[in-house]
Amino acid sequence: MNISDVDATAEENSYNPIYEKLVESGDDINGMIAYALYKREKIEFIRGSLSKYGRPPNEAERESFHLSSNTDARLNAYRIQAGVIAREFLEISLEEKVKEIEDKWQEGYLQGQIGSDLKELKRFGPGVLQGVVSSWIFSFSVALVLLAAVVIRVGPGDVFNEVLRMIKNEPSKPEKQSQAFKEPRK
Repeated sequence: MNISDVDATAEENSYNPIYEKLVESGDDINGMIAYALYKREKIEFIRGSLSKYGRPPNEAERESFHLSSNTDARLNAYRIQAGVIAREFLEISLEEKVKEIEDKWQEGYLQGQIGSDLKELKRFGPGVLQGVVSSWIFSFSVALVLLAAVVIRVGPGDVFNEVLRMIKNEPSKPEKQSQAFKEPRK
């Protein structure tokens, strides 16, 4: 004989209004949990009788259980225990939801931060290129100014001859070199 058979037989013999005492309406979750706690206790009572005596509880034992489980104190204990279970479930659910929201927020924040950093890097690359190009232009401009100063000081012909000699890789002539870079006339 299993527990559901014992429970069905007992229910045929008597009616226990504990469900109506614990559950106030169809959406009374706390009352439904309290009723489930009562049913768990009832199953433990039946199993205990089967284990200890090798038989289901008799009529007197069932009546004793029903009387003790239907007292105001016991009904209130079921409700309190159900409230604790519901509160713990809610806390766990809320903790999980808060963690999920925090994770999504963190992920979104990091994605935003990475996106912002990538935008900065995209602006950084052209800035570096601009800096390199402007450095080259400045260096070339300084070289042109120096070349212009030498051409003005020495004369275009001597500078042109010296550049040709360097291109041809000819050895420089001391007097020619000294003449090309001589002191200006006073």
